[in-house]
Amino acid sequence: MSNYQMQTIPYATPYAAPVYQDEALNQQVSRLAESSLALAEHTALQNQLYTALTQQVMSNTAALAASEEYFSQIAPSGREDYRFIVQAYSRLAMKAVWTGGEQ
Repeated sequence: MSNYQMQTIPYATPYAAPVYQDEALNQQVSRLAESSLALAEHTALQNQLYTALTQQVMSNTAALAASEEYFSQIAPSGREDYRFIVQAYSRLAMKAVWTGGEQ
């Protein structure tokens, strides 16, 4: 039989954890809760980093697109090549972001 009791784990995050008669089991439950919280925090941070890197790739792609437009005006014969550079950069950069740089 268990009841629930408010406990505090690192980072002052309260959570309701079951409290059992067996102290060893209580410690295991507490460690599991702490691990779960750490994993959730890691995932949230990772998502923030992906978002920031994606935003940087988008900014870089926009700058390259502006250069593409400029170079297409002064040297129209390279228009397809300029477009290819922008597309290749954006695709490879996003792949690097989402795969952690692995090829």
